[in-house]
Amino acid sequence: MRVLFVTNRYTPIGGAEKDLAIHLDALAKHGHEGHVATCEQVPAQESIHYLPPHMGFRDALEGARRVIDLARQIDADLIHLSNLTDFLGSRAIAPIAAALPTVWTIQDVRPICHSGQRVDPATGKLCYRRQGIRCIGRGCRGAIPRSDLQQRARAWGNAFIASRTMRQLAGVLVYSAHSGRLLEAHGVDSERIHVLPEQCLVPGRLAPPATAPAPPTEPTTVLSVGRLDDTKGQADMVRIAEALAHTDTRFDIVGDGPLLPAMQAAIRDKQLADRVRLLGRLDDRALGQRLEAVGMVAIPSRVMETFGRIGVEANMAGRPAVTFDNGGCHEWLTDGSNGRIVPFRDLQAMARVIAELAREPDRAYRMGLAGWERQRHRYTAEVMYEGLISAYEAAINQKRREFGKPVNSMVATTR
Repeated sequence: MRVLFVTNRYTPIGGAEKDLAIHLDALAKHGHEGHVATCEQVPAQESIHYLPPHMGFRDALEGARRVIDLARQIDADLIHLSNLTDFLGSRAIAPIAAALPTVWTIQDVRPICHSGQRVDPATGKLCYRRQGIRCIGRGCRGAIPRSDLQQRARAWGNAFIASRTMRQLAGVLVYSAHSGRLLEAHGVDSERIHVLPEQCLVPGRLAPPATAPAPPTEPTTVLSVGRLDDTKGQADMVRIAEALAHTDTRFDIVGDGPLLPAMQAAIRDKQLADRVRLLGRLDDRALGQRLEAVGMVAIPSRVMETFGRIGVEANMAGRPAVTFDNGGCHEWLTDGSNGRIVPFRDLQAMARVIAELAREPDRAYRMGLAGWERQRHRYTAEVMYEGLISAYEAAINQKRREFGKPVNSMVATTR
């Protein structure tokens, strides 16, 4: 089989790009061929194809034409859309889906929320309303400045079109049943939604630990990983550290972003330099080493999450995760078993649970081992590959039915 992936970035620096690398590797190992169309300037490779961004309302149709032409040029069996941010406008999706079997991996909530957060501005709680014109009337704008009407209109238009055109896709891939239910609420046929167990390993490792991970060497250290912006909640970890200043708890914060100067100032002003470290961006090997050393991982995201990959990676390292109830976490975490779930955006609750686990390192370690046992057979390369191929098969057969052609086995379409 030959698959054309369409994504804004190829270099594996974030979750979407790491997933792309995993999919390409899995397909190659099983004799399939993957190509990538991207607007990122990368060193020339035969299977990597540069396409310029096409984000405008009219320009998106030209982007769709170029994707379709490329897919036909390489004789692709299927198009797999990934992260389209700053690459293709949502108006490109329908023409692509009409031309060839197409699936789209929903990495976050932006296709069904113009604010990119899925948080009710009036209550501060997760929002489960259907995306529509009323969102603007309720004052929902996320991080977009109130004065930037053009950006707000563009974001709403892209999300509005995406939430409707995804119904025309042959398949939609999500990482949690929670995300699947949201798409169903937006009119996507449940038979076209595929929950894909993504491969998750301790970063820098080639396979899950074959034996139970050892206890942490720093049981009172908490690790959080994510971009330093208004969505991932990393600044809240500094506030939690201040609330726990009377304890032995330490905090390692991994990531970079626009809030870095403000967080550095807060750590200095609150005299937290001896208990909060800003580690910047770490490579996979260094991040894996920190995961194996600390006592737990915190996920303080201030938006709805579709999954929560770092939590599964923590479990793979034998460490429990403490997370806000952000939606997607229920796919992999049972409260009290392999970690803890606290009310959304409740900093006091998260601080209290972190303090409890830091005081009871044996209990935290048992939770981490329960997570390792739960995840190591579920989020593997083979399970992921089987789910991916099953979704591809369903998408190709769905398109054949739409074209009025007989439905055959996937074997007939593989090369």
